Amino acid sequence: MPSPFDLPLTPEKTLENLNALETQYGFNDALFRNVHHWGKDSGSKGSLAKHRAYLTGRPKYKNRSSSNYVVAQRIQYIAEHAVSRESLGKVILDARDQYPFAE
Repeated sequence: MPSPFDLPLTPEKTLENLNALETQYGFNDALFRNVHHWGKDSGSKGSLAKHRAYLTGRPKYKNRSSSNYVVAQRIQYIAEHAVSRESLGKVILDARDQYPFAE
């Protein structure tokens, strides 16, 4: 496993992806809750504001198996595969299948 300094995704990149998703597709808290891990039922307590606050100023993720890194992978996948607001639901489901949380 690479050191945390070699991880391809950074909190800064995740913030950029979130900004792009919001601007281009209206990505909002309701959609984000389907990507995040807080609470039960697909991250029911998650919000973009809380996640941004967590990421801001953080230089790196701990490792590839951390739940926040999995969220970053999901967000990256969504940013790369979304083509419209209408496509987000399917792309979010695909991202969850592609990047599951460790059990």
